[in-house]
Amino acid sequence: MFDSRPQLNECIELTSLPNSLGGCTGLTALSAHNCKLTGLPAGLGDCAGLRTLDISYNKIVESVEPAGVGRLSALETLNASFCRQMGTFSAVPASSRLLRLYLGHNRLSRVDGPALLRAPNLQELLLNNNLLESLPDEVGALLKLKLVDFGCNSLQSVPTGLGYLPELQRISYAGNPCEVRLGTRDTGDLKRFMRTRGPPHPALAAAGIDAEDESDASGERAALCEGLISREPLCTVLRDLAPLRLSRGTLTHSWRRR
Repeated sequence: MFDSRPQLNECIELTSLPNSLGGCTGLTALSAHNCKLTGLPAGLGDCAGLRTLDISYNKIVESVEPAGVGRLSALETLNASFCRQMGTFSAVPASSRLLRLYLGHNRLSRVDGPALLRAPNLQELLLNNNLLESLPDEVGALLKLKLVDFGCNSLQSVPTGLGYLPELQRISYAGNPCEVRLGTRDTGDLKRFMRTRGPPHPALAAAGIDAEDESDASGERAALCEGLISREPLCTVLRDLAPLRLSRGTLTHSWRRR
């Protein structure tokens, strides 16, 4: 009987997979964890039913073959972590089903932003422990993102668009130079901070998510100023306000003294 979920884990002499693997149209999961693979065959893209692909702990030198992985339209989970010789990655499947992309513990120096947009429903993105000095703005366009981990890189800043992602519940950024400036913040606080630093990614406009209306922000700032001038307890002024945004410019407002 054909095994739709073959396990090739820890086959330490396995350096390649046959191109004929594409003929296994009933394949739903492939685990080749901890082998010596240096790439993937283009024929893998013919496995139209493949939902899970684990190629972690291998010796993939550069990007895995886009002609193969890029055509896996049913893929939900791609684990290419701990391929410590992999310096680039652009083979994100053009799949609305891809939910989890694990690329941690590699030697990535760049993430292909447009490639990420091929997976609009991505929920988990792990880029930790790489050599990244920047992240593409397209990360802020992943509307369904729930978890992003880019800890232990060389990031000086993070895309402000992350602050507008409504389902984002966890941002891990420890171990980067930007941690000195951002400090230790929980995800909610960090998202609020990033919204003060820039607008959402343009792709979010189509989903009805835009920068905070300036008139509303002005009202909140005015209420804060009036409360401070009238010397009312600050908690009274802030109690009913939505998350406050203060611009870098000078706060000006006409108020009536009580």
